[in-house]
Amino acid sequence: MRSTRLRSLPAAATGASDAADTAEAERRVGLMHAALNTAALSAFSASWVLRRSPGQGKISALVGLSFLGASGWLGGHLSYAMGVGVDTTAFSRPLADWTDVCEVTELIDGQPRSFAVDGLSVLLVSRAGRIDAMLNRCTHRGAPLDEGKLVGDWPRPASPRQ
Repeated sequence: MRSTRLRSLPAAATGASDAADTAEAERRVGLMHAALNTAALSAFSASWVLRRSPGQGKISALVGLSFLGASGWLGGHLSYAMGVGVDTTAFSRPLADWTDVCEVTELIDGQPRSFAVDGLSVLLVSRAGRIDAMLNRCTHRGAPLDEGKLVGDWPRPASPRQ
């Protein structure tokens, strides 16, 4: 039982980290997910204590399983429907064709610039004569990348095969 409680600590820490980046509906669902996990752990702990006596603790374990099932459903909803803790660009549809958005001379070396293409925001960066394009969206929380600062050697240098 102790190892189960210890294993729940890293899961709670990652959940708290994800919760720090959420707001409104995501945060409310996340808090309910955490509360149900805590209730499940409490019920399983009570079941462990009660099972020292013959025939006791089964109802507490069933309650724990109920809490755990509801919490698991909410956790799946947070990840797969709300995109918490996953690559949020996974919900974006890719562009089907190449689309011209500007003249190369309009790009300033090292200065990110965004363009709207078929309802998607695309980021272009010109560095040393090379132009890189990507979705203008942070994969972690979906923030617009063009509002950030270009740091270091991004985009990565081209591989020798390119």
